[in-house]
Amino acid sequence: MLDKLAYATAAARAARFILTHLRDAEGRLQARYQEGQAAYPAYLDDYAFLTWGLIELYQATFELGYLREALALTRQMQELFRDEDTWRVPADG
Repeated sequence: MLDKLAYATAAARAARFILTHLRDAEGRLQARYQEGQAAYPAYLDDYAFLTWGLIELYQATFELGYLREALALTRQMQELFRDEDTWRVPADG
């Protein structure tokens, strides 16, 4: 958890940059940003670590927007990376 306001502010600025500049036209997360251009679709671990960071940022600031973004990224991550052949919802759950 972030204890210092300066760290929370820096993390919020970084999250805002990523969420604003590292997405393609359809909203998919991109892996790199160079010379004003985002490119290359992000990998599963990119989604997972950004989601984790957004949850940590929510815990530090209690701003619901970070939690909403984390949830949206989780849904997108499931759509993009779930293995339909092995992923099953239990019949009783």
